[in-house]
Amino acid sequence: MDPDTRKYWREQARQSRKQAGRPIGGGFGGYPVTVGLIVANVVMMLIGGGVLRLLLAIPAVGLYLFDLATAITPAGLLGLVFSGIFIWLVGSQVELLDQPWKYLVIFFVAGGFGTLVAQTIGGYPIASTFAPFALAGILAHTMSGRGMQFSMSSPLGWLAGLLVLNIVLSGFNPVVIGGMVGALAMGWGLALALRYGER
Repeated sequence: MDPDTRKYWREQARQSRKQAGRPIGGGFGGYPVTVGLIVANVVMMLIGGGVLRLLLAIPAVGLYLFDLATAITPAGLLGLVFSGIFIWLVGSQVELLDQPWKYLVIFFVAGGFGTLVAQTIGGYPIASTFAPFALAGILAHTMSGRGMQFSMSSPLGWLAGLLVLNIVLSGFNPVVIGGMVGALAMGWGLALALRYGER
C-alpha cells in the first residue's frame, strides 16, 4: 500500500473511532466485529459439518439457514487460514466506516447469495467461505466512492491480488468462482443500497 493511501486509511480509522467512542489505538480489540467473524470461521470449521447437515434437515427454512451458515464454513485448515487473512485484511479496512449491523447484514446476506449462485451453477458446497468476498464488495464500493485510483499498491490492487490467488487456489473451479463473484457483487450492491461508509 502506498504511503498516501496508508495515511488516508489511518485518518479514516481515527475519525471513525472518535465518532464511535472507540479507543484510538487500534489493534485486534479495535475491530470487534471482524475478530468475531474470524472466531466464527474457526468454530464453524470445527463443528460446521454436523451443524450444516442438521440445518438441512429443518423443514422450510433449513436450506436458507444452510446457505447462511456454509458461507462462513472453511473447507479445511488452509481454507481457514486464507479466509481469516482475507477477513482481517479487508474487514479491518471497512468495519469502522459504518454501523456494525450493516457490516454483518452485508457479510451474511451476500455470503449466502454466493452460496446460492454456486448451487445454481451446479454445486452444493458443504463448506465454501464465500462471505469474506462480501467484504471485498464493501471495500470496492467505499474506495470507488472516495475517488481512490486503482494501483497494485492500493487497497483495490491487493484486493485484486487476493481474488486472483483465491481463484487459482480453487483450481479454476467455476462453481467456486461463481460463488466468490456472486458474494462480491452482492456485497457491492448492498453496500451501495445501504450507503455504506457515507455517514
